[in-house]
Amino acid sequence: MKQHNPGLTDPQLRQLIAAHIDDNSFCRYIIQQDINGIALDLREAHRDDFFSVPEDNPLKGLLQAVDEAASPDSDPDKAALLFICKRLRLNYGKLSGEDKAALKRLAGKSDLLKNPIPQRGRK
Repeated sequence: MKQHNPGLTDPQLRQLIAAHIDDNSFCRYIIQQDINGIALDLREAHRDDFFSVPEDNPLKGLLQAVDEAASPDSDPDKAALLFICKRLRLNYGKLSGEDKAALKRLAGKSDLLKNPIPQRGRK
């Protein structure tokens, strides 16, 4: 370069400039290629894992309990108590009136069962 002092229009010099590889960029490129390969291998290895859910799925039982407890014409308080009894594996029909009252009083303290719309000051 010092002997011939080529200008920027020299084709060989332009090829050398275009072919120049930055060390940091090259390192990031190689690492990213390795990460992509690992990710694809993991995806392929676990492709069928979606259907490996155990047969005793707890969500199925929860949804079934909600469907049984909540019906359009039922009392919301009774539906909540039926749901709680179902989840605790208590027979709601065999509970005494005192037990039902205690369970209702206890459930009334839960923030989940309170009315989310405040009724204070409403006439």
